[in-house]
Amino acid sequence: MGTTVCEACGATNPADASFCQVCHAFVGWDRTTVLPQVAPPEERAEEHIETRVLPKITDHRAPTAAPEGQTTPVLAVRVEQREVTVPLTGARAELPVIITNRSDIVDGYEVDAGGAPDWLVIDSRPIRLLPGGEDRLVLGFRLESDSLIPAGRGTLRLRVRSLTQPPAHEIVEIALIVPVLDAPVQVRTEPSVVRVTDADVGRFVVVVDNSHANQPAEVRLSGSDPELAVEFHFDPAVVTVGPGESVRVRAVASAARPQPGGELTRTLTVSASAGRRRADAVVTFRQATSAVVEDPMVEVVAVPALLRIRDGEVATARLRIDNRAGRRRADVRLSASDPEQVVVAQWTTTEVWVPAGEVTEVEVRLSSPLPEPGTEVTHPVTLAVTDGLRAARAQLTVVHSASASPMTTLGVQLDPSVLRLGSGRRGSSTVVVDNRGGRQPVRVRLLGDDPENVIAFAFNPAELTIGPGQAQASRVVVSTRRAPTGPQLTRPFTVAASDGRTSVSTTGSLLQEVGDRRPWARLVLTLLGGLLMIVGTMLPLRAASGRSPFGVSVDTVAGLFGANVDLGAFDQLITFGLVIMVVAGLMVFGLTGRSGRLTRWMAVLAALLTVALMITIASVGIDATPGSGTVLIILGCVLGYIGGLLARR
Repeated sequence: MGTTVCEACGATNPADASFCQVCHAFVGWDRTTVLPQVAPPEERAEEHIETRVLPKITDHRAPTAAPEGQTTPVLAVRVEQREVTVPLTGARAELPVIITNRSDIVDGYEVDAGGAPDWLVIDSRPIRLLPGGEDRLVLGFRLESDSLIPAGRGTLRLRVRSLTQPPAHEIVEIALIVPVLDAPVQVRTEPSVVRVTDADVGRFVVVVDNSHANQPAEVRLSGSDPELAVEFHFDPAVVTVGPGESVRVRAVASAARPQPGGELTRTLTVSASAGRRRADAVVTFRQATSAVVEDPMVEVVAVPALLRIRDGEVATARLRIDNRAGRRRADVRLSASDPEQVVVAQWTTTEVWVPAGEVTEVEVRLSSPLPEPGTEVTHPVTLAVTDGLRAARAQLTVVHSASASPMTTLGVQLDPSVLRLGSGRRGSSTVVVDNRGGRQPVRVRLLGDDPENVIAFAFNPAELTIGPGQAQASRVVVSTRRAPTGPQLTRPFTVAASDGRTSVSTTGSLLQEVGDRRPWARLVLTLLGGLLMIVGTMLPLRAASGRSPFGVSVDTVAGLFGANVDLGAFDQLITFGLVIMVVAGLMVFGLTGRSGRLTRWMAVLAALLTVALMITIASVGIDATPGSGTVLIILGCVLGYIGGLLARR
């Protein structure tokens, strides 16, 4: 494959290359031939691109920029006109933009318009130019909006930028003009027919509509009638209506009412003037005056007008019938009604005659179903009086409320709430069920529960019926297993009063204490040790001899060492068995002290004496195998010493 040398920079490129790989100059034709002409815009319609302008993007770069090291401008831009008028019909307005490529390479250019309004659509397409080439780019502008665009004139910044040599670009400012849509304002009234009875004033609303124009209109409102008998007032009389908007203005028409029993119909004209233009709307004003009644209907008043019923189902009200304006007796029939048809009215009499110039009251008893506990309902009631042709009515409101369920105000207490059982298993308390805050009687069943399920409850009585404003008590006996050895044990429990649907509860606790068993163990061990020591003095001291410790006197012990002790009469009285018995007695006597020191010392002394005697016997060559007496004495010393240790705190 051959190569092509770029005439602009001298770089070598493949033979099939269209642009230089170094300087991007066009190398796709024979330089000796005439440069090809750029196709006119209408022949390149397939390259057309429709672009919706994005929200404004602020561009802080210089209007014209060139690549580094280049001293001449990259492009030049000019427009044939400085303003564009965009038709309101959505038709396309065109703006020719002439772009010149001042660089030495083939370059592409495109146009964007950051900051243009959302309703403006700009049709543009990128173009490519040969070095030094110039082309005419036609931009299309059209409106696309669901609402009316206000008329006005604004500045639009067009940025023509290079596609291959960023950030080179040119900024062109043009004036964007939205033409005026000159449409007259429209006016209408709501309602179109105003009816009043026994009044001089009629009220209506004037709607000024500027929805077909794209510029604001200052409108002045006025009114007229052919008879010149009506006065008009508008609030406000002058309004400014924005483009595509409408304004509602309150209007008042006042005129003298017709004669009693008569009716007048007047045709009124409401005008809305905006400059030299005016729009009119017609409204019909009908006035009527009631006829004078020779003998007016009686007037009725419910006393009280607001009737409150609590818990009960019957309440009493009075209907006051006033015939003081009448000239003759009024014979009327009474009735009552409510929209829900749940209120029952009972009259003392349903037919009443009221003398002229007097007032009569009739009592009525009203009843309705009791609402749900703790709720309140309102019943509007109409009390009517009719003489067959005319009727007079009085409104009465019945507010029926029911007290809350007695379970919501019921109280349960334990007296006492803390049961100290000590080392026992049973305790009792009093359950007080308080209904003094309730308005209804309640029947409840007493129940008990504890988290560990180790407590048994017995209530006497187990069911109570408590009237409103009362309180009753029940005895509860609780029993549980004994507490294990250790510190004080607390067992929480709950006592509840239930009506089968809801319950009210209170809490209590059992305190169990386990007695200290060490004093008993000390007593038993010490006594047992002393008893064993005494019994041991009566049994053989050595296994080889049948002599008991009572047969070992002081003289016998001294003879083992070759000595002679003369104690006279006490020579045979003081024996080893007697000494052990005395020490055992002192050991037991140590129970009278708190420290157990005497018990421990005596146990150690007896053990040392016994061991020393056996060692002495063995040292002189005599068989010193311990007998049963010696074993019991040593065992008694051990038990006594342990008993003394248990006395320590």
